[in-house]
Amino acid sequence: MTMPDKINDIVKNMALRYGHIVRQINESYVFAHILPNIRAFLFNSRFSRYVRDLWETMVEAAILLGVVYVLCAVMLHVASMMWHLYQETIVGHKFLVTFHEKAAAINAVMDLNFWLFAGEIALSAFIICIGVSAVCRFLHISRYLYLSQGFFSKLIFWGLPLSAVVAYQIFGSHGFQNPETVFIISAVPTFCLFMSCFNYTEKLLPELGEVLSAISGLTKQSAVYIKRKMDEYQ
Repeated sequence: MTMPDKINDIVKNMALRYGHIVRQINESYVFAHILPNIRAFLFNSRFSRYVRDLWETMVEAAILLGVVYVLCAVMLHVASMMWHLYQETIVGHKFLVTFHEKAAAINAVMDLNFWLFAGEIALSAFIICIGVSAVCRFLHISRYLYLSQGFFSKLIFWGLPLSAVVAYQIFGSHGFQNPETVFIISAVPTFCLFMSCFNYTEKLLPELGEVLSAISGLTKQSAVYIKRKMDEYQ
């Protein structure tokens, strides 16, 4: 037998042996039962769908928060320029003299770094809105007092109170003298964010009744399983 024939025989034997090993692995319990279940859990299960929804929601929320941040920064910058121009007018001088405390409060806001202040307002509005919406979703409040309301009702009964909460948080952290100015500034990001926050929690979080139902079902299944095992040993 020539050397090339020997090499061909060795290659054929190795290929046959490799194919036999692969068939054994494919027919094993791990590949036949465990891996398909893991694959189904990762890609086709309710958990995998929830992870995808969570990731998509996080990306959407990050983009929305970035847009609101830029909007707040631009709004503060434009308001600062308009305020300084207003002070140079005759009416502005009268306002400074007549309403000295209000003018000082407005100056305190307008003299801040508007990029940092805009980030603080946008982030505070998002955290407060997402927190309140999560609590309302879990306690079934959203179902009866938010989802059933129209657009303008949501703005009035949810947007305004949430804006007041955000303004109170900003007002307390900086010690401003005039809450009205802070409320006007806080209303813009709050109105832009709160509806989306309610939609996010509606999509991702369960209600209390769903949690209790799941716990009850799991408890019943556990009781049935334990009873069946006890009957097998009798």
